[in-house]
Amino acid sequence: MAKPPEQSQYRDEGQKDTDEKVLSTLPYGENIPHNIASCILMRLATDVLLKGGMSKRKGGTLTYNNNAGISINLWASNDPGKGPVPDKEVTASWINEIKPATLTMHLLFCILVMSADSSEGRTFSVRARDIVDFLGLLNNKKDFRNSSERVDYVLGLATHLGRLNYTLNWDKKGTEFSISPEVLWGVEITEGPPYKETVITVTPGKWAEKFLDSEPFVEYTTIDNRVFQIIKEHLARRPHIVRLLLYFLYQERSNHPQGYGPTNCKVRKLLVEMFGTKTFNKATRNMRTRRTLLERFFNALEVLKELGLVYYQTEETYTLEERYLGDVDDEPPKTKLTREIFSDIIDQNIVLSRWPTDKKKATGKEITLAEIKDRRNKLGLTQRQLAAKIGVNYSTYKSFENGFRNLPREGMKRLKEVVGIPQDTRMVTYKGDKKLIL
Repeated sequence: MAKPPEQSQYRDEGQKDTDEKVLSTLPYGENIPHNIASCILMRLATDVLLKGGMSKRKGGTLTYNNNAGISINLWASNDPGKGPVPDKEVTASWINEIKPATLTMHLLFCILVMSADSSEGRTFSVRARDIVDFLGLLNNKKDFRNSSERVDYVLGLATHLGRLNYTLNWDKKGTEFSISPEVLWGVEITEGPPYKETVITVTPGKWAEKFLDSEPFVEYTTIDNRVFQIIKEHLARRPHIVRLLLYFLYQERSNHPQGYGPTNCKVRKLLVEMFGTKTFNKATRNMRTRRTLLERFFNALEVLKELGLVYYQTEETYTLEERYLGDVDDEPPKTKLTREIFSDIIDQNIVLSRWPTDKKKATGKEITLAEIKDRRNKLGLTQRQLAAKIGVNYSTYKSFENGFRNLPREGMKRLKEVVGIPQDTRMVTYKGDKKLIL
């Protein structure tokens, strides 16, 4: 387990509680899981912060309505806690002012509200300087000249979130309730002295009482600091990676409210979530766009897999990826990515799950990829020849033998027959000190 980040230059002064407010402890530690508020309203707010201008809005509101009886409206006001009447221009301006760090701040609030005292309305307080540390701004001398500018930036993020209003109507499964217009996060700022001691106090709306304190609505999921690192690293330049990650985390808890498990998704749905409807529709008409979307899609999956955050599995997608996009050695694709082929790809299912680090120790026989290579050589077969025998293309088999990816089920079955090993034998490889079962 990685060591927690070193404490900031401010922390040595102590995490002393002020006389007025008890300060929350910010989450640290790379692999330490944190509960995060995950009700449908918070997922919608996260989605808006992720997609920005791609968010659907009408008449100054960002809406969610479904046939199951749930209706949500989000809109922005000019001042925190004011402006119950939606204004199209104000909401559009608020969306344009979203910064990558706004999402991180929102998710941090979602963590702190989970650990706040429910008897106190789940109000929590945190020093702006601690958020400066959490966002990794201490060493940013390019955008900030001094600590006061860093604090100003954090206060701006909090104020921006405090401008978001909502209504919620719930008429589902025989349960009815509604929440009148109010702010999502009530933000109060108590300035120092000194200025770096400025405290941000946050009171969640009535949604917290409903979804975090009362059965059967209690909803949350878990994330760790690796997720925050992904957001900090990729949201500005490669936001589709963050959209995929957070979509998976929210869907996982929706599908498995009592724990964790695989989430079955359509490639089509994931592409829309990652790139938006407009770009997706363009891909159906333009071959260059659909190739770019799929390249970025598979790259995002690999990035998250290498970081141990999301594992994906689908027989068809491995083959389609290499056949129509080229393989890991940059071989040119063998077939044009036509509209019909693209339609076939996006209709495939893909299973997403957390990286199986806690997978039970394998029982039964195992064989390493090095032994497979040795058996192939003893049979006098090249990689290309063995690939032909087991019915997969050369690049797929080459990537498999090098430990980059798995084989389709039928290909794996034929491989075991050709090299002469029992069908219940597990294929394993090693990356560092981690054993991967193929």
